[in-house]
Amino acid sequence: SGADSRCGFVISVIASAELRLKRIMIRDGLTREDALLRMGAQHDDDFYVSRSRYILRNEGSEYALAAQTRAILDEIGLLGEAGP
Repeated sequence: SGADSRCGFVISVIASAELRLKRIMIRDGLTREDALLRMGAQHDDDFYVSRSRYILRNEGSEYALAAQTRAILDEIGLLGEAGP
């Protein structure tokens, strides 16, 4: 939609296609075919990576994602001394 051009920076969260497929099927109760159709309507990772200053790779545990998030928030100065 172009909204990224009005932002100071963009943070994107990406995961492998196979992991996204599994998550969509579980979360929304979709068949593999329906989940693939939904994914096909979305941009690929390169689209988001090219528009983002920061990338969160959501491939592992919630702890790993939280650690990446804290690192980015610290880098951009949004993490207080106590942290989230």
